[in-house]
Amino acid sequence: MTSKDFVRAIAAHSGLTIRDTDRMYDAMVEVIADVLSKGDTVPFRGCMTLYPTKIKQKSIVSKFTGETKDYIIPEHYRIRAKISNKLKERLTV
Repeated sequence: MTSKDFVRAIAAHSGLTIRDTDRMYDAMVEVIADVLSKGDTVPFRGCMTLYPTKIKQKSIVSKFTGETKDYIIPEHYRIRAKISNKLKERLTV
């Protein structure tokens, strides 16, 4: 499913126009990015919670020689998702 397909499905389900749904989707993505960049979580009730996790700085180890290289991956954030039990149950049925 593409993002356009997703927007169309929401529009059809909610009764909103595709244009309004597309604007809502774009605004939602911006707000999610802003919230996560501040280190806060984004809850989607009954679905999932998105949260950032800090990944510590580390150096690369060569898979071939086992030696540590001079290349260092800086500290950064990764986005994680905790899926709700309600959604898990719906997907396993």
